[in-house]
Amino acid sequence: MAAAVDKKQYEHLQSLYDAAEELPQSSLYQELVRIGLHDCTGKTIVDLGGGTGLHARNAIDKGAKSVDVVDISPAMLEAGKATERDLGRDDRVRWFVGDMTKPLEDIGLEKEYDISMVNWTFDHAETVTELETMWQNTAALTKKDGRLISVRMVNPKATSSTEGKYGGSFSDFEEIPGGLKYVYHAHIMPLLSFPATTMSESLDFEKSKLIARRYGFTEFKKISEEDTEVVKKDPEFWKMHVADPAFICITAIKAED
Repeated sequence: MAAAVDKKQYEHLQSLYDAAEELPQSSLYQELVRIGLHDCTGKTIVDLGGGTGLHARNAIDKGAKSVDVVDISPAMLEAGKATERDLGRDDRVRWFVGDMTKPLEDIGLEKEYDISMVNWTFDHAETVTELETMWQNTAALTKKDGRLISVRMVNPKATSSTEGKYGGSFSDFEEIPGGLKYVYHAHIMPLLSFPATTMSESLDFEKSKLIARRYGFTEFKKISEEDTEVVKKDPEFWKMHVADPAFICITAIKAED
C-alpha cells in the first residue's frame, strides 16, 4: 500500500515539473545549460541540486560517461529514477540524497568530477555561511581544470519576471540579513510555487566572482541569451528578458594550484 502511495506521489511531482519545464522561461534556461555543457563526451558530471534529473539527461544525451545527481528531496530523486528506468539507462545516472548547505563527503559521491552543474541551487542558501558551504562543496567536487555550469538569479525583481511574461513570476519580496527572500511561481495548472532566497553576493555578478575565486574558480563567462535558438526564433518576444534578465547562466574553470 505504501509503495502505491509513493508511486502516485512521484508521478504527480513529475507531471508538475514536466509542465513547468515547458514554460518559455524554462526552455531558455535549459538551452543555456546545454550550451554550457557543450561536448561532454566521456566526462563525469555531478549535478548539485539536480532534482528530477532534467540536466542530467541532457548531459547523457551530449555524451557524458555518467552523472551523479544530488538533491535534498528524496521524492524528486525518485521521480528522476523512474524516468531513467523508462529510458532504459538507469546505470548511467546515480542518485544521492544530500544537502548542499552541509558537507557532502560521506554520501557516496566520487572524489572529483570533470563537470559540476549547480543550477538554481545557490538561490536556496538562506545565509552567507550556507552560500559559502555550497561553494566549498562545488569546488571540492570539481577536478582541477574542470568546468562549472550554473544558472542563478541576478534580479528577481526584473520586470520580465514580476509580470510573468515568460511563464514564471516572483512575489513576496523580503529583505533579510545579507540577501533577499521571495516566492517563485510557475504559471501552470495548478500553480506551482516555492520559496527561494538569494544572497547579495550572488545577485551581484562581480561579487559572486569574488566568492568563486576564493574556491579556485576562474575564467568566468556569461552565456549570451542571444546565442540561443529560443531567442533567435523570436527576438522581439525575448527583448524584455535580454534587456533586464532575472537569471543568467555562467561557466567557470577550476584553476590549477
